[in-house]
Amino acid sequence: MRRIYLICFAQIYTCAFLSILLQYRGLLGENGLLPAEEFWKQIKKNYEPKQLPSLLWFCDQYFDLTVEGIALSGLLVSMLAQMYQHALLYAFMFMAYLTIFTIGQTFLSFQWDILLLEAGAATILYAPFLTLKVAPEHDDEGHPALWILRSIVVKLLILSGVVKVNAQCPTWKYLTALEFHFASTCLPTAEGWFLHSFPPILLRFGVAVMFLIELVAPWLMLIPITPIRRAGVIVQIPLQVLIQFSG
Repeated sequence: MRRIYLICFAQIYTCAFLSILLQYRGLLGENGLLPAEEFWKQIKKNYEPKQLPSLLWFCDQYFDLTVEGIALSGLLVSMLAQMYQHALLYAFMFMAYLTIFTIGQTFLSFQWDILLLEAGAATILYAPFLTLKVAPEHDDEGHPALWILRSIVVKLLILSGVVKVNAQCPTWKYLTALEFHFASTCLPTAEGWFLHSFPPILLRFGVAVMFLIELVAPWLMLIPITPIRRAGVIVQIPLQVLIQFSG
């Protein structure tokens, strides 16, 4: 499983760097919506390299080409990491994405960007240092860094519930949120329309179950008993599938 995780994580980096390469000029280039070079100049006035790690501290000219080169390098390394899972490859991908995240402004300010960096830092510790690949005898669940990755997942799920509770929104307080969600989601689906037609009592029950899954079940993943941890994961699967199909 360790090897499968590292390969899949490298594939996520591949998608991330490819997305940046395809959109950089229009979003952050010299003539883009939010030129990154001007933003970086302001950053350099207020920070030092030890305060803000970035590969751009070595860039004095050809800014856009440098950023695109970093993204391209990250893309190539992520493809290499799908064959060789050495920790240095993951360290480079993390540093490359952190560099681009620093200048991404509005376009890289979402929770999934931060999640990728958090998980990316932990993945460096999870990847092998002494071998190029995960050796079969080490492809198990016993690595200490696995607990860091678990804690990141638990934090993400619990905060997904906490943010709803702290929103002080009556639709969450009275469990009526799903009576509006499917009709107002930014990514509507046919399945969402079908779910929207459910009786209100079922939708309110769904919100109550969602709170249990997001606020209670994630703690099971931290219990050092494998069957209980697996139960904590299994109960998350239906929720994530419903989110995927309902928008």
